[in-house]
Amino acid sequence: MRHIGCSNLPAWRVVEAQWTAKTEHLHAFASCQDEYSLVVRDIEKDLVPMMQAYGLSLFALFPAGQAGC
Repeated sequence: MRHIGCSNLPAWRVVEAQWTAKTEHLHAFASCQDEYSLVVRDIEKDLVPMMQAYGLSLFALFPAGQAGC
């Protein structure tokens, strides 16, 4: 089975997409891919709590920090 995910969407957009998938009987997102590291932790405010509530997985982008910064 294949799963779909999203990348760099705000939490409210992901919630809308999950609701649309449910009401239209479509496949919902299974994961989110966003920048997350020891330095960049912005997603902890909105995205991570939403992902926990909806049972989504996180694929961290640049977990060791972005090269060249």
